[in-house]
Amino acid sequence: MSQRNHRPFLKVYGRRMMCIILCGIVLQFTAACVPKKNSSGSDSSTGSSTTNNSPLFSLNSFKVGGNSPMSDASGVYYSKYDPVTITGACRGGVSEVYVELTPQSSSTTAETVNCSGNVYTWTKSFSTQTSYTITLTPRDGGGTPVNGLAPITKHYVYDTTAPAAPTFLTPTTSTTYSVSDGTTNFTITGQVLTDVTTLLGPGNTLLTLTANADAIHQDFSYAATVPVGSSIVFDFIAVDQSGNVSASAMTITNLMSTMVPMAYRTSGGSIDVGGLTIQSSVGFTNGIMQNSNVELITGAAGIVGSNP
Repeated sequence: MSQRNHRPFLKVYGRRMMCIILCGIVLQFTAACVPKKNSSGSDSSTGSSTTNNSPLFSLNSFKVGGNSPMSDASGVYYSKYDPVTITGACRGGVSEVYVELTPQSSSTTAETVNCSGNVYTWTKSFSTQTSYTITLTPRDGGGTPVNGLAPITKHYVYDTTAPAAPTFLTPTTSTTYSVSDGTTNFTITGQVLTDVTTLLGPGNTLLTLTANADAIHQDFSYAATVPVGSSIVFDFIAVDQSGNVSASAMTITNLMSTMVPMAYRTSGGSIDVGGLTIQSSVGFTNGIMQNSNVELITGAAGIVGSNP
């Protein structure tokens, strides 16, 4: 029986096994060298994480009395509350924030707040009602502005004074109005000053404000209905940028009429006018009107008036 030569097979098999082993070693070494992602998504190696420390300076929150203040189209903040609190992010060489506060028509004061944990916070109480310019500059540990990071400037108006109350033009310039002619529909018109940004009518209805030609006032109108025999109070509330309010009210009273309409008759007979019986044998042309103070009304000769 002939014997086969197995050496070529063993040589090939041995080389393949050696390659597999070497490849496994290489893969294990590579995996050990590549940083793994931890549960927070940041890069970590040997149990420690690396963070983004590129330069950053931002303003993330501007609060007044714990609430977000109103602002106009140019970004100026308005409020009647206190204090102002500004918070933001800081990193990449930013050690402190230099805050400059400049009141209108007054000198600038400054203070420094630390950047701790990549966050800064500045809080200030105000006592003077005026407009302020607030400038925040990121600085390094030596007090030098950090290159590449621009200062942030905000404008704030502290105002606790209520605006002037709304005034009325029609149906009267007063705050009370009475009618007894049966009219039930009325148009209340009036004005507020230009510092008023919101006007609420009866039932907190938001009313439209129209600029007056005098550049001092704003005009408004409201359609009111008052049934005969009733009296209704219509409230108007003016609100300025800072949230200060003032109010005015107009009371319209619609009385029931006691007047008897005019009556004419040119032939004999009788007429009943508001409970008054008028008898005439020759006719009359005089106007007849009765109210609570008139019981006998004269006319042409031969007229007898009575109120049965």
